[in-house]
Amino acid sequence: NGVAVIAGLIDASQKGDGFLYFSWHKPTINAQAPKLGYAEYLQKWDWVLGTGIYIDDIDQQVAMQRELRTQELNQHTLSAVTISVIGLIITSILTSIAVSKGIKPLQHVADSLKDVAAGGGDLTARLKVESKDEVGEVAAAFNEFMDKLHPLMQDIHRSASAVQTVSEELNDQTRTASGQMQSHCLETDKVVTAVTEMSMTA
Repeated sequence: NGVAVIAGLIDASQKGDGFLYFSWHKPTINAQAPKLGYAEYLQKWDWVLGTGIYIDDIDQQVAMQRELRTQELNQHTLSAVTISVIGLIITSILTSIAVSKGIKPLQHVADSLKDVAAGGGDLTARLKVESKDEVGEVAAAFNEFMDKLHPLMQDIHRSASAVQTVSEELNDQTRTASGQMQSHCLETDKVVTAVTEMSMTA
């Protein structure tokens, strides 16, 4: 990528903090890949000791995990919206029935469906079926609808929790990668110290 790697590492070790970003041939993909190098200047020997780590693998894994979890959450969200629309349609039907059969027995059903569609209803609530007429059939249909909706909403909640967990794991992985780079640097410092001690005892 136009970076004079060797010269850049030497310059970074003598004048900068020792770090240098550059591209380097990666055997596993047989192509150039971003890399972070670190070099330490051994003044007594006039040597430069360097190391490096590819950073594209970490970026790729983080991006893939985020995309996967985002797609899963979007799918569950779409399902929830679909169920809510169905609930609104059922509410409209129930309202039409209430006009001819009496508004009071059906009002509770309609209100319950509206609460669910708005996201504030109790998904564990069920209506008591006291008759076998149209009102009883509506109450039974409502209970069946809630039986199907409740597990779906639980799945969405679990998926949202899973996305949060993965996000935290990705942050931990990023911190781990950073820690590994720091560990790399510490190991380089140890080598420098060892070489210096050897030169002093020679």
